Amino acid sequence: MSYQPFSRTLQSEIIHFFMRKVILLLALLTVSNVLLYSQKEDIIPIMVIEIKKPNTKGNHVPAKIQVECCYYSYLNNLELSFMSNIGTVTVSLENQTTGEIQDYVGNSSSGRMLIPVGADFAYRMDIVTENGHNYYAVFFTSTENYE
Repeated sequence: MSYQPFSRTLQSEIIHFFMRKVILLLALLTVSNVLLYSQKEDIIPIMVIEIKKPNTKGNHVPAKIQVECCYYSYLNNLELSFMSNIGTVTVSLENQTTGEIQDYVGNSSSGRMLIPVGADFAYRMDIVTENGHNYYAVFFTSTENYE
């Protein structure tokens, strides 16, 4: 018997078969990592309150707060989201457990700002915008339910 090499079409079919399997395996690994990561992550919204100045012009509908905040427990990060470009934003973050104060400056034109925090601490956050608006939030960085 003589040795007959695979035909070109059979070789290309085998290569395509294995490439599809490799691509499928990579896709499954990517999806599984996302699912595992998202199961560990708790996203906790933090209420941001505007400090209002006395109104001298009469009755007006209150403006929508331009800053939203969430705590990402897995990464121990705060994410500030800006609903519009309100210019430079100065954030003062006071760890009320240790007394440590950290100041951060960012630009709202990027749409968001990430701030690292520690787990299981009480914080007060003061936000001052370029246009003179003041906001604050008080929160605790924990994923435990206290009922």
